Amino acid sequence: MLNPSRRSHPILLALAAFAIAATSACDIVTADLKSQATADWRKTFNLEPGGRLEIENVNGRIHVTPSDNSQIEIVAQKKAKAVS
Repeated sequence: MLNPSRRSHPILLALAAFAIAATSACDIVTADLKSQATADWRKTFNLEPGGRLEIENVNGRIHVTPSDNSQIEIVAQKKAKAVS
């Protein structure tokens, strides 16, 4: 009969191998991101009453401020940070 502690070694070994593989594929940034580049984009549109504006965003914040007229101003800023 097999000793239960001997059967658990392959399981522990498999879990350890999985943990090592999972963490080695991660791109964990621990460096100080000293360099930064930005690019601004600005566009103005007229929106008639009852009109609709849709914004799709992948990353970052969206700030919306109401207006008293039919003009919409969109200001976007892209930021990139890097080690060098």
